[in-house]
Amino acid sequence: MNYTNYGILAVLLLFVIATVYMTRAGTDAREEFFAANPPQDHSETGPASGPFHEEMSLASARDAVPFYIMTPSYLPEGYEPLQKVFVQKELTDTSRVKGVFLQYQKEGADNASREAPSILIKQNAGTKAEMSIMNSLERPPVDVGGIEAEASLSSGGTFNLIWDDPGRRVYVWVESRISPEELIKVARSLQ
Repeated sequence: MNYTNYGILAVLLLFVIATVYMTRAGTDAREEFFAANPPQDHSETGPASGPFHEEMSLASARDAVPFYIMTPSYLPEGYEPLQKVFVQKELTDTSRVKGVFLQYQKEGADNASREAPSILIKQNAGTKAEMSIMNSLERPPVDVGGIEAEASLSSGGTFNLIWDDPGRRVYVWVESRISPEELIKVARSLQ
């Protein structure tokens, strides 16, 4: 064996030891937390109200978040005006608000419909560097009102646009399973 192989084995051994330690140390707390707050895929339904997300009106959300909430002036044909607003709270301090989710749904569609996917617009204090998109394919950047947005397509077929809005110190994430062209129109219409 050469030094490279020893290094790989050492890293693997440390990973196994750390995993076993963390699994034993926090099993009860993690199980209790996830029993009360099961992980959810909210690309189509929006987040559920709970300790980290609270559903409220747009006016109340504007009072709660530390930045101006943009809304789209364009929605694809058949989409209803704003359906749901969720305020996202800090994980470490639920009295502090971090961001907001806006959900738009096609008229008469249920939340999980693949034929009429919802449009989810997330706006959070901070920068996009503080978050990551898992399991996505990078696409060419898209111009959104003079700002370059990162574009990606998730393995589940959700198109994502993410950009920093430096004037507001906010990052914006727009996602849906509608066509990329339609979603880009929605993103460019945010005001």
